[in-house]
Amino acid sequence: MGFAAVAALLVLLAPVSSAHGTVTFTAPYTGFAVSNSAFVNATGCGHASNPTPLAWNSTSGTFQFAAAASAGLCARGADAYGEAFTSLTSPLFSAPYNGFGSIDLSLSTAFSAKAVLHLGASSNFSYATSEVALSIGVYVYDATHHNDSLVAYTTVSLVDQYFYGASGSFSLTQGWTSSYVVAYGTFTGGHVYQAIVSLSAYAFADTYGGGSSASASIDLGGSNGLVISSITAY
Repeated sequence: MGFAAVAALLVLLAPVSSAHGTVTFTAPYTGFAVSNSAFVNATGCGHASNPTPLAWNSTSGTFQFAAAASAGLCARGADAYGEAFTSLTSPLFSAPYNGFGSIDLSLSTAFSAKAVLHLGASSNFSYATSEVALSIGVYVYDATHHNDSLVAYTTVSLVDQYFYGASGSFSLTQGWTSSYVVAYGTFTGGHVYQAIVSLSAYAFADTYGGGSSASASIDLGGSNGLVISSITAY
């Protein structure tokens, strides 16, 4: 069996489904196991802040996090980062169809992301990096008879900006935007499935010598966030 690579992440939240018909899954996302991890740190003359700690709200289906990192002009070097990761493991769910079908995901996002790098000139060894990223990943397993064989996976980057070796500036602010994506796949009737979904946000800045400076930030906090609105199997 196989799943279409395009928007494969939508398979993740298919709930209990019948042999025929439509099944819609919305918040609250009960029955999902949740694992959260977040780190904010700085060394040297680096600086890191975390105005919005990592939060996953199963009741509303909302992922939030905000962090900023900067590395300054110190010869001894500096690095700073803020990162958050949420893993959602679905309950076992039956194949919605024996054969070809689709799963549709409704997703809403609002965020801002920035990355800036000023690479200084130096006759000595020097470097600097700046990176900001926001992504969604999914791993779908056929769990029939506890087999747990990986049948599909994908990673979708909403933001992925990286500067190294040259000065650059990136800034993106997105108001609440809804997207509707369809995933097509072939299921095996009588089999059960399980999905692991990963949501991650990352901001990193690093400098060493040469008068370089770098900064990065990701903001899904406050009135921003990533919301999984609904999942429908047809």
